Amino acid sequence: MHIEEISKRIVKMLKGKKQDPVKVDIFFTEACNLKCKFCNYSKTSLSILKKEMKDEKILKLIDEICDLKVRIFGVLGGEPFMRKKVLLESMERIKKSGIAGSLVTNGTLISTKDVERIVKMEWDLIRFSIDGLEKIHDYLRGKEGTFRRVLQTLKKFYEFKKKLKTNFPTLEINFVLTNKNYKDLVNLLKKVSKFKIHFVYVLPMIELTPESKKLKINNPEKVNRWLEKAKIESDKLGIKTNLDEIIKKNLYLYSNQMEKIIIEKNSRLPACFLAWYTINITSDGIATPCAQWPKEGGVPIKKPLKEIWFNDFENFRKKMRKNLFEWCSRCCVPLVDENKEIKRMVEKYVGKSGKN
Repeated sequence: MHIEEISKRIVKMLKGKKQDPVKVDIFFTEACNLKCKFCNYSKTSLSILKKEMKDEKILKLIDEICDLKVRIFGVLGGEPFMRKKVLLESMERIKKSGIAGSLVTNGTLISTKDVERIVKMEWDLIRFSIDGLEKIHDYLRGKEGTFRRVLQTLKKFYEFKKKLKTNFPTLEINFVLTNKNYKDLVNLLKKVSKFKIHFVYVLPMIELTPESKKLKINNPEKVNRWLEKAKIESDKLGIKTNLDEIIKKNLYLYSNQMEKIIIEKNSRLPACFLAWYTINITSDGIATPCAQWPKEGGVPIKKPLKEIWFNDFENFRKKMRKNLFEWCSRCCVPLVDENKEIKRMVEKYVGKSGKN
């Protein structure tokens, strides 16, 4: 994740030295082919989809990103493969520029040809959303057959990687923890281990829909017993997870309260460093520090990204030096973990005061 490089660039910025962004994320679309119980992308209106960036605009941004000293490029959505043509072209341009690429997908729209193309370009990381075994996963994802299809996709990646003798892309899984699926995790780990899964992220559910409120966990002792079983199984299978942290802090109880995890006492450093190393670009072409930042508070991309980063983002950084915001409560666990690791490393260089 280039944590050390991110930290060093942040230290230089805290000293007043200009640094390029380390990471750029693009939401290729807010459209999705599934109807997940805890997600609102399936309800995205046609009027919003009509405002999404044209292929030409996205490719122009990709070229700008390649010209910056960006090290990591993230593909987000919606379901990115709803815009397969421009997505794959963008991914190839990113890899030709030597930038590390990550992608989050539900895995249901990726063809055999797509898999071969992605493996051949040596894309770095794909994270698949899988929330249980077949019955539960299909229920939570709102469409029958999704579990079977994502497993077929995992199998294709495993086979092509083996055929082409490459370790890329690294395959990981996002597992959104609910009161319906916590018992499934042990057997899901067994099911996917044959595909050489590197990491399984167990994510607290963010309450975005009325249905999601019914999926909240309210029996932590019972859930933790099952998560401890899953931890034992993951260790046995050699699959890395964030289960230690989830169990230790009962993170799944902090749905829509992640700011309580982000904030650390006795530190004068910013609680979140995203504006110091990341540009997030919405599907309709607005730059923000993160995916949760409201569009109306972002910067429409009508000038070069470099200019936005060094001017407009400085205003974001000033705001984030002082406090977090209401939307920080919906932050995702991987970003929280990444931010904590960055903060620990920055503190090594400058101390908790943020000064030498």
